[in-house]
Amino acid sequence: MNRTLFKLLVLIISFLLLTSCSKSSPDDLKWHNFEKAVKLAAKQDKPIMVDFFADWCHWCYELDRKTFNAPEVKEYLKEHFILTRLNADSRLRTIRYQGDLLSPYDLFMSTGSTGLPTVVFLDSGANFIYTQPGFHEKDFYIGLLKTLIESIEKVRAEQEGME
Repeated sequence: MNRTLFKLLVLIISFLLLTSCSKSSPDDLKWHNFEKAVKLAAKQDKPIMVDFFADWCHWCYELDRKTFNAPEVKEYLKEHFILTRLNADSRLRTIRYQGDLLSPYDLFMSTGSTGLPTVVFLDSGANFIYTQPGFHEKDFYIGLLKTLIESIEKVRAEQEGME
Protein backbone atom coordinates (compact mmCIF):
# COMPACT_ATOMS: atom_id res chain seq x y z
CA MET A 1 0.00 0.00 0.00
CA ASN A 2 2.80 2.43 0.86
CA ARG A 3 4.50 1.68 -2.45
CA THR A 4 1.31 2.48 -4.37
CA LEU A 5 0.87 5.70 -2.42
CA PHE A 6 4.49 6.64 -3.15
CA LYS A 7 4.02 6.02 -6.89
CA LEU A 8 0.86 8.13 -6.88
CA LEU A 9 2.66 10.92 -5.05
CA VAL A 10 5.54 10.84 -7.56
CA LEU A 11 3.04 10.94 -10.43
CA ILE A 12 1.22 13.94 -8.95
CA ILE A 13 4.44 15.83 -8.27
CA SER A 14 5.67 15.11 -11.81
CA PHE A 15 2.40 16.37 -13.26
CA LEU A 16 2.58 19.56 -11.19
CA LEU A 17 6.15 20.20 -12.25
CA LEU A 18 5.34 19.69 -15.90
CA THR A 19 2.31 21.97 -15.83
CA SER A 20 4.18 24.65 -13.91
CA CYS A 21 6.75 24.70 -16.72
CA SER A 22 4.12 25.53 -19.31
CA LYS A 23 4.69 28.35 -21.77
CA SER A 24 4.87 31.44 -19.63
CA SER A 25 5.35 34.99 -20.74
CA PRO A 26 8.55 36.78 -19.92
CA ASP A 27 7.95 39.37 -17.19
CA ASP A 28 6.85 42.79 -18.33
CA LEU A 29 5.99 41.81 -21.89
CA LYS A 30 2.33 42.14 -22.77
CA TRP A 31 1.13 39.26 -24.95
CA HIS A 32 -2.31 39.74 -26.51
CA ASN A 33 -4.66 37.31 -28.17
CA PHE A 34 -4.33 37.46 -31.93
CA GLU A 35 -7.48 39.43 -32.72
CA LYS A 36 -6.71 42.04 -30.05
CA ALA A 37 -3.13 42.33 -31.32
CA VAL A 38 -4.42 43.10 -34.82
CA LYS A 39 -6.74 45.81 -33.47
CA LEU A 40 -4.03 47.34 -31.26
CA ALA A 41 -1.52 47.33 -34.11
CA ALA A 42 -3.90 49.29 -36.32
CA LYS A 43 -4.76 51.71 -33.51
CA GLN A 44 -1.15 52.26 -32.38
CA ASP A 45 0.37 51.97 -35.88
CA LYS A 46 2.86 49.34 -34.73
CA PRO A 47 3.90 46.06 -36.35
CA ILE A 48 2.87 42.73 -34.85
CA MET A 49 5.27 40.02 -33.72
CA VAL A 50 3.62 36.59 -33.80
CA ASP A 51 5.51 33.98 -31.77
CA PHE A 52 4.51 30.53 -33.06
CA PHE A 53 5.29 27.85 -30.49
CA ALA A 54 4.30 24.36 -29.38
CA ASP A 55 4.18 22.95 -25.87
CA TRP A 56 6.68 20.23 -26.80
CA CYS A 57 9.20 22.64 -28.38
CA HIS A 58 12.32 23.02 -26.23
CA TRP A 59 13.77 25.82 -28.39
CA CYS A 60 10.53 27.79 -28.11
CA TYR A 61 11.06 27.96 -24.35
CA GLU A 62 14.70 28.91 -24.85
CA LEU A 63 13.69 31.72 -27.20
CA ASP A 64 11.42 33.09 -24.46
CA ARG A 65 13.89 32.62 -21.65
CA LYS A 66 17.16 33.67 -23.28
CA THR A 67 16.11 36.03 -26.04
CA PHE A 68 12.76 37.70 -25.38
CA ASN A 69 13.61 37.99 -21.69
CA ALA A 70 16.94 39.77 -22.35
CA PRO A 71 16.52 43.36 -21.11
CA GLU A 72 17.49 45.09 -24.38
CA VAL A 73 15.21 42.86 -26.49
CA LYS A 74 12.37 43.14 -24.00
CA GLU A 75 12.51 46.95 -23.96
CA TYR A 76 12.69 47.17 -27.75
CA LEU A 77 9.72 44.83 -28.13
CA LYS A 78 7.66 46.80 -25.62
CA GLU A 79 8.37 50.08 -27.37
CA HIS A 80 8.01 49.06 -31.03
CA PHE A 81 5.82 45.95 -31.40
CA ILE A 82 2.44 44.48 -30.50
CA LEU A 83 3.02 40.92 -29.30
CA THR A 84 0.95 37.80 -29.74
CA ARG A 85 1.56 34.07 -29.41
CA LEU A 86 -0.08 31.20 -31.24
CA ASN A 87 0.27 27.50 -30.61
CA ALA A 88 1.22 26.17 -34.03
CA ASP A 89 -0.23 22.76 -33.14
CA SER A 90 -3.70 24.16 -32.47
CA ARG A 91 -6.19 23.10 -35.13
CA LEU A 92 -9.45 23.41 -33.19
CA ARG A 93 -9.31 27.07 -32.18
CA THR A 94 -10.06 29.65 -34.87
CA ILE A 95 -8.76 33.15 -35.34
CA ARG A 96 -9.86 35.79 -37.81
CA TYR A 97 -7.13 36.88 -40.21
CA GLN A 98 -7.65 38.98 -43.34
CA GLY A 99 -11.36 38.15 -43.34
CA ASP A 100 -10.83 34.38 -43.04
CA LEU A 101 -11.30 32.06 -40.09
CA LEU A 102 -8.15 30.00 -39.66
CA SER A 103 -6.69 27.75 -37.03
CA PRO A 104 -3.30 28.84 -35.65
CA TYR A 105 -1.88 25.80 -37.46
CA ASP A 106 -3.35 27.01 -40.78
CA LEU A 107 -1.94 30.51 -40.27
CA PHE A 108 1.44 29.02 -39.39
CA MET A 109 1.43 26.89 -42.55
CA SER A 110 0.30 29.84 -44.71
CA THR A 111 3.54 31.65 -43.86
CA GLY A 112 5.56 28.84 -45.43
CA SER A 113 6.95 27.89 -42.04
CA THR A 114 7.99 24.32 -41.39
CA GLY A 115 9.61 24.27 -37.95
CA LEU A 116 9.51 25.78 -34.51
CA PRO A 117 10.14 28.19 -33.05
CA THR A 118 9.07 30.58 -35.78
CA VAL A 119 8.42 34.28 -35.37
CA VAL A 120 6.34 36.06 -37.99
CA PHE A 121 6.20 39.82 -38.35
CA LEU A 122 3.13 41.62 -39.68
CA ASP A 123 2.74 45.32 -40.38
CA SER A 124 0.18 47.47 -38.58
CA GLY A 125 -2.42 46.38 -41.14
CA ALA A 126 -1.65 42.71 -40.34
CA ASN A 127 0.04 42.16 -43.70
CA PHE A 128 2.95 39.74 -43.82
CA ILE A 129 6.43 41.28 -43.59
CA TYR A 130 8.93 38.61 -42.59
CA THR A 131 9.36 35.14 -41.08
CA GLN A 132 12.25 34.29 -38.77
CA PRO A 133 12.58 30.56 -38.12
CA GLY A 134 14.59 29.01 -35.33
CA PHE A 135 16.16 29.96 -32.05
CA HIS A 136 18.55 32.91 -32.06
CA GLU A 137 20.40 34.69 -29.28
CA LYS A 138 19.55 38.21 -28.09
CA ASP A 139 22.20 39.99 -30.20
CA PHE A 140 20.80 38.53 -33.40
CA TYR A 141 17.24 39.43 -32.41
CA ILE A 142 17.95 43.01 -31.40
CA GLY A 143 19.60 43.53 -34.78
CA LEU A 144 16.66 41.93 -36.57
CA LEU A 145 14.09 44.01 -34.67
CA LYS A 146 15.94 47.26 -35.33
CA THR A 147 16.34 46.42 -39.02
CA LEU A 148 12.64 45.67 -39.34
CA ILE A 149 11.61 48.95 -37.71
CA GLU A 150 14.11 50.92 -39.82
CA SER A 151 12.75 49.26 -42.98
CA ILE A 152 9.15 49.99 -42.01
CA GLU A 153 10.00 53.63 -41.30
CA LYS A 154 11.84 53.93 -44.63
CA VAL A 155 8.87 52.51 -46.56
CA ARG A 156 6.50 54.90 -44.73
CA ALA A 157 8.71 57.89 -45.56
CA GLU A 158 8.83 56.86 -49.23
CA GLN A 159 5.06 56.41 -49.35
CA GLU A 160 4.49 59.82 -47.75
CA GLY A 161 6.87 61.37 -50.26
CA MET A 162 4.81 59.91 -53.12
CA GLU A 163 1.56 61.44 -51.88
